[in-house]
Amino acid sequence: MGMTGNELATLRRRAGLSQAVLAKRAGVSRQTISYWENKPALDGRVTTLAGIARAFDPPDRQRILNSRPGLGFVRLQVVGSISLANLRVFHAATALRSAVHAQMHRQDCGALTRRGMSCKLKSEPGKARCRLHGGLSTGPKTEEGKARIAEAQRRRWAKYRQQLGKPDKT
Repeated sequence: MGMTGNELATLRRRAGLSQAVLAKRAGVSRQTISYWENKPALDGRVTTLAGIARAFDPPDRQRILNSRPGLGFVRLQVVGSISLANLRVFHAATALRSAVHAQMHRQDCGALTRRGMSCKLKSEPGKARCRLHGGLSTGPKTEEGKARIAEAQRRRWAKYRQQLGKPDKT
């Protein structure tokens, strides 16, 4: 669960620090401390907030840094030490999120167009090229599929010759 600015102010007061002293420790201005204390939700990924967190003791520091909204599949709020079980769950969720992101990642196609420029369309999910340059299947790949297509073509040609009145060549 995320942390609010009011909770940050409470942590600061409990540590016995004024906004000015905390700002000096964190290497930011007093207005920055005031800004973050008035935020409805803190995002632990922000560099400034990480600097503010370093000015606190370790338990409070962990609490601020882990106040990330939308960690993906798992949201952890760590108060004190991180247990090994939570780390395993977190790493599994991170690996799953990375796999899903890689599967959904769409890069520029990059195929050379007729004008000599690279194509800027996005690739199809799971592929390297766009819908225009990805290449579609041009026929059957298995022996059964090839035989089925050949038989269908023979039937079509026989029907066509019959309509023209020509004898069948088979």
